Amino acid sequence: TIIRPRQTTGAESFSAEGSGCDQKNITAESGQNVTLTCRAPSTINDLAEWSRADLGDEYVLLYRDGHIVQDNQHHSFKNRVDLQETLMKDGDVSLILNNVTTADTGTYECRVRLDETWKLLSSIYLSVVDPPGERASSTITGLHHCHLLAEINIAPLKVAANELFPLLNSYTSVTSLLCVVFSFRAQKHHS
Repeated sequence: TIIRPRQTTGAESFSAEGSGCDQKNITAESGQNVTLTCRAPSTINDLAEWSRADLGDEYVLLYRDGHIVQDNQHHSFKNRVDLQETLMKDGDVSLILNNVTTADTGTYECRVRLDETWKLLSSIYLSVVDPPGERASSTITGLHHCHLLAEINIAPLKVAANELFPLLNSYTSVTSLLCVVFSFRAQKHHS
């Protein structure tokens, strides 16, 4: 049984001060593969863990004796994570996270077992965002077939839509905004 620290108390603090902990912020787009870097002393004994505090007792990746242990691995990371260097050559315990989604956003911590204690080596905040324009195209379809009337005063419509639907601010053009509104009105009148 491996005892892994989750909550810290006075004596076993994992704060960055004085621990050599490397803290970073990374932003990635959904669908990308991301490498979270972590380097340990070359004297590690083949026991490393990547965790995220919001996962409770489950972990992102636990590496022991040359293998990834899946017993208590969080289901969303199974078959999506690996170590960059599976033999942890030269202390490299960097995590590769494949096909990231917005659900992967959070703070990832890299720990290794040294001298019978867990040592925090890296803390990385990963922010995963949808690629530009993907939100509009993935939530509303069929905008290419919208036909607009030439004589329309769009200013009041755009202001009203922006007040009522803040998410419409993400649309890249007035045309797509009008297509959405006209499609909605047409569906309402035909119901």
